[in-house]
Amino acid sequence: MMPMFVLLWIFITYLEFFSPEQGELGLFGYIVISVVFLGIAIMMWLMSSGKLPAYIIEEDE
Repeated sequence: MMPMFVLLWIFITYLEFFSPEQGELGLFGYIVISVVFLGIAIMMWLMSSGKLPAYIIEEDE
C-alpha cells in the first residue's frame, strides 16, 4: 500500500504543479491532501508493525 500512496502523491504533485493545465487545489489544498496522505501512511505503518493495534480479537472461553 505504501508504494501506491507514494505513486498517487507523486501523480497529484505532477498534476498540481507540473502539468500544462494547472491544478485546481491550490497550495492550501495540496498541503491538506499531503497531510492526510502522510497521516494515513503513518497509521498504516504503525498498524502493520504492531505498534498500533489494527483490531482486537476477543475469545469467548
